[in-house]
Amino acid sequence: MATKGGKHVYNKSDVDLLLQKDELQSPPRSPQHGDRVKKHSGDQHWSEWEARLWMFTLLAGTCFLYCARSSLPICAVSMSEQFGWNKKQTGLALSSFFWGYCLTQIAGGHLSDKVGGERVLLVSALLWGLITIVTPLAARATTASLYLVSFLRFLMGLLQDQRMFSDLGRGFATSAKTNMPWRLLLKKAPVWAVIIGQVSVASSSFTLFSWVPIFFKNRFPDSKGLVFNVVPWLTAIPAAIMGGHLSDHLIKTGYKPVFVRKLMQVIGMGLSSIFILLLGQSESFCQALIFISVALALQTFNHSGLTINIQELAPSCSGFLFGVANTGGSVFGILWVYLSGYLLDITGSWDSMFHLLVAVNVLGLLIYLAFAKTERMDVENVTPVLKI
Repeated sequence: MATKGGKHVYNKSDVDLLLQKDELQSPPRSPQHGDRVKKHSGDQHWSEWEARLWMFTLLAGTCFLYCARSSLPICAVSMSEQFGWNKKQTGLALSSFFWGYCLTQIAGGHLSDKVGGERVLLVSALLWGLITIVTPLAARATTASLYLVSFLRFLMGLLQDQRMFSDLGRGFATSAKTNMPWRLLLKKAPVWAVIIGQVSVASSSFTLFSWVPIFFKNRFPDSKGLVFNVVPWLTAIPAAIMGGHLSDHLIKTGYKPVFVRKLMQVIGMGLSSIFILLLGQSESFCQALIFISVALALQTFNHSGLTINIQELAPSCSGFLFGVANTGGSVFGILWVYLSGYLLDITGSWDSMFHLLVAVNVLGLLIYLAFAKTERMDVENVTPVLKI
């Protein structure tokens, strides 16, 4: 504010400050008022009402997405009996989702950057929702039910990655702002440690997700699907929250971040593997339910280890690195899901599948523990040279 001829003259910055002060003292009384406040202040961020609406929308969308994704694993027992599928054929149908899932992660992220994530979301959700509805009808409409169902699940996989990696294209662009091109990141051992670790985690999780409902129905025919399809996944919610609080608490109390990340992976990949082995040896429904619930709960600790570690190593292109890692996890998920069905058909024992998952987890954990770091890798410390 300036004084001219005895009068107060306000410039634009003074007006903006007064508007912001008035907005802080008088909070929005309605969504419409919140929009006006946002426009007056020039704030490019969402209003509180918009943020809450989008949070609810994304939560609901995620729930519907996983309901659609889990529909075939839950129904595979009845469908295999009705259509005469053996374990290998069932594995083909279950793994077909991941064929499509791993193909469009980069394309989906790039498309979201070009036309907007909300448009891609809308079209994608409408299409995979329609596929979910027509799958049981299409399966009965032809004698080649296995191949038709597999094809529809493949299409569903194509349409369900796009939301998770909407920032993938930004990973290519923002990496140019650092001293190190993203290609050089792939030459660093700590980067490969998190990629291999994520591949192990994702592929083993996909396999459990696909085969656990069939395991329970085969091993305990009288068990209720409502119990073993719901209870284990509910335990993951408080466990994930507890894992996040534990990792934050340890770092605040002075533990090095690299130690905390590795500890979370020992819990998420190491301890969970013990309960996966116990699951194969369970003799009662109650035992099996406890073992799978604990295994899934412990696996949520991976979010406080590997997932955060990717952000720490390369914040400028973490979307790209996570896309690479999860694409690898999807590819190996295809192999493990199908191979599990093949092993079940050959051996007639569930132990072979659980041993495969434990071997994958242990190998990924050992590599991660050996090479993981938390120092930033997407910049180079350039020491200035004094010229004489």
